[in-house]
Amino acid sequence: MTGTPAMVRGPAAVAGAPRLDYVYRADTRSMDSLKNGFVPRYDLMSVDDLRELVRVFAGVKTLADSALGSHIRLRPTGPFNGPLMDALGKENSGASLNALDLHRHIIQANPRGPWVSADPDKACGGYAGGRSIYRIDMRYMRAVPWREAVPGAKGGRMWPHLLIDGRTVDDAKHFALHASIGATREVTFLGTIPAEWITLVA
Repeated sequence: MTGTPAMVRGPAAVAGAPRLDYVYRADTRSMDSLKNGFVPRYDLMSVDDLRELVRVFAGVKTLADSALGSHIRLRPTGPFNGPLMDALGKENSGASLNALDLHRHIIQANPRGPWVSADPDKACGGYAGGRSIYRIDMRYMRAVPWREAVPGAKGGRMWPHLLIDGRTVDDAKHFALHASIGATREVTFLGTIPAEWITLVA
């Protein structure tokens, strides 16, 4: 999941999606310890697994048809817990879950999933105190409409914006979600944030 793809330039592809050149993360780790980037606590999901995760919550695949079964069976130490985990464990659950469900779970859950959070503001949602502040270069990614990124996805007004470093999920290697409405401004990366994108700023 590391490496620097070709930088994506130009305005965001989604009408109304904010342009995010940089986001920030407050963290107690030193820059020297981030040689592999910001790695999720649950670091067992490959790029293909993360693509499947996006497809399931975009509604184009059910869990039974995806390659995520091995991760779901790792309960309770796997990436999902609580009501979302229960729903994922049901046959054909993909039809009843969507990207908004996933993002809500990530924000509310204990952060032991395959994701890393960041914030558009240096204050990092009030978590900056006593921590180092890292800037993450988002110019490698852009907001892409769900229906274009994941052919067959229905999309929804309340769904988070999907940011990727490719034209579709199939050719992207990095994925992030950014809330489109509501009070939270959190940006959630699915998978590792590459070290090349990270700069210590405070």
